[in-house]
Amino acid sequence: MMQPELLRSGDRKRIGMDIDGTLALFHETFIKEYNLRYNSAYAVKDFYSYNKWGIPVSFKEFSEMHDQIWKARWWDVLPAVSAKTLDKLAQNHDLEILTHRPRDHEGPIREWMDFYFPGVKSKIKITDTTQEKAHAKYDVLFDDAPPVAEELIKKGDTSTLLFFVTRPWNQNEHHELKAPNIIRVASLTEGIDLFSKEGNRVQKPSRQKSKLL
Repeated sequence: MMQPELLRSGDRKRIGMDIDGTLALFHETFIKEYNLRYNSAYAVKDFYSYNKWGIPVSFKEFSEMHDQIWKARWWDVLPAVSAKTLDKLAQNHDLEILTHRPRDHEGPIREWMDFYFPGVKSKIKITDTTQEKAHAKYDVLFDDAPPVAEELIKKGDTSTLLFFVTRPWNQNEHHELKAPNIIRVASLTEGIDLFSKEGNRVQKPSRQKSKLL
């Protein structure tokens, strides 16, 4: 359970929402494509670490397949939450889709958002690095990438609330990352629900320990 200092409710927050692995179930689509291509039987859990995978795929091939899927078949990438859930968040706060990827993906991302989240108001921000997300001055982040949590800790930022969505690649060696403003959640839905119930009243976390990484 969160242990924040609660302020007046109703304040609009600037929210950064990651795509791959957080809002979009890209790895599930990638695994399906990879298994069809190589007649294999790998699963998402085989992405057991952020930098070391149990799948015989190079970063170059992964990037090429990532580019192909998003540009040619973005509709195959399913969302992690319902349109109703995201719309409620976007109505009460300023939502930005925050992602590190080639800048020519902005078009496919907008098409994906309009297809799966019609009418949901959001902006798209593409960063040059994953770590840059931690420097963009959001009130709240939803992300699955360990470098985002690591960067917040490194720069001593305890004012940005990070809901760290549990995925196979952010456990193991990343499990012990700790900060009072980094909260591990089992899913994006859980993170949004927790924020909607309590986090939307947070200005800054207290010094008490939370349910953390």
